Amino acid sequence: MMEQLGITKLRPGPSGNAAATNSANYDPAKANPFPDLPDPLKLKDGRRVTTPALWIFGGGHVSKALCQVAAMAGFRVTVADDRANYCSAERFPEAADTRVGEFPDLVAAMPIRANSYCVIVTRGHKEDGVVLAALGQRAAQGAVPRFLGMIGSKTKQAILWKHLRANGVDEGFLARVRTPMGAWIGARSHEEIAVSVVSELIAVRRTGADLARTWEQKPKRRAARGMMTVLGQQPGSEPEAASDGADDAVAGAG
Repeated sequence: MMEQLGITKLRPGPSGNAAATNSANYDPAKANPFPDLPDPLKLKDGRRVTTPALWIFGGGHVSKALCQVAAMAGFRVTVADDRANYCSAERFPEAADTRVGEFPDLVAAMPIRANSYCVIVTRGHKEDGVVLAALGQRAAQGAVPRFLGMIGSKTKQAILWKHLRANGVDEGFLARVRTPMGAWIGARSHEEIAVSVVSELIAVRRTGADLARTWEQKPKRRAARGMMTVLGQQPGSEPEAASDGADDAVAGAG
């Protein structure tokens, strides 16, 4: 069966694990035609089937839920923060690794390959900007993750983008950042937001397309309030959107 699919086994390396470097023939823009085959495998055209690597910048409540859901979905998760008490193996038992340090140093140490995914969910706008600026420097050197998303609203994006542009961050790089990230599913809780974000990570991995289009389904705020009145609810009585420094429209939130 494997021969019919054009798949051969990889030879284990010195550590016992198969070599995981991406072939020059690998095109991250194309969907994986054999998405559910286990590692270590190699297609005859040279492409590898590898475990996707997700780096989460920020160790708050959303990150905890995101780490759990992403790990269950098959991502190798690394959590990075500048606060040791928010970034430990005890706090993130599902993570393959946790890194503590200054955000620019953490970004510089992040391996960026064709199967790299990056999510920014730090505690505030300032820290988000530091991470993005550092990733912009990596992008200028040709290192761009397959997916880069940030939690937050359009208002937050406008303020942050203005600051980053003023500091020389490339416009093309900013255009690649998915924010608000995730699928719009009306999510509110940390766990719902995690499902929203991981849904988009899976879509990018399996189909090569993000879920920005789902945000077109989000009802306008005035219309949503009118609907709540019809349903007998008072505007403002809905649950607060979960946030780790995010404003009113976080990933997947209504």
